[in-house]
Amino acid sequence: MTLTFASTMRFLGPVVLIFTSLTSATPVALTSERQSWRDTCTAALPSQFTIFDFSYSFDHFNPETDSIDFSFVDNNLISTTCHWNWSSAIVNPNSNSNDAIYACDNPSVRFGFSTNPAIYLNIYEVICSGTTDSEVHGGTPEFLQAACVSTNNGGGRYSCALTPGSTVTGDFTDLGPVQS
Repeated sequence: MTLTFASTMRFLGPVVLIFTSLTSATPVALTSERQSWRDTCTAALPSQFTIFDFSYSFDHFNPETDSIDFSFVDNNLISTTCHWNWSSAIVNPNSNSNDAIYACDNPSVRFGFSTNPAIYLNIYEVICSGTTDSEVHGGTPEFLQAACVSTNNGGGRYSCALTPGSTVTGDFTDLGPVQS
């Protein structure tokens, strides 16, 4: 019996496929995830960002109703919306709740926030430069002081919101490695 190329491949094909899938499943998945992230990165370093349509609600007695929503644009390319509630997943799992970072609809933009001692946002935006992914960071402690009026209705509930159409601009102040 003479083996042809076709008959050899019929025999070896499944073996090669099984070997390939066993040895490359994790790297392919990681590469795909990394590529997906890079596809959404900005290529230029923005200097400022703007937040609008911000709303925040916090209830001492029922934290499951807490929420933050806002729209974000940088001075170059990105426009996205960001949302947080009590069930939102933390995207930097090595952190504690005091420096947790959450994803926006565009994965190049992330945000953290603090409610102690004051409420403020930290904005993170991924910058792709060659083979290195870096991140600009903008802290805006003045944001809520300028844009929000907190009210306590006597039941421990605080809320604040930007009026429709108003905006607050923040500055990116730091450049460092991507938060993971």
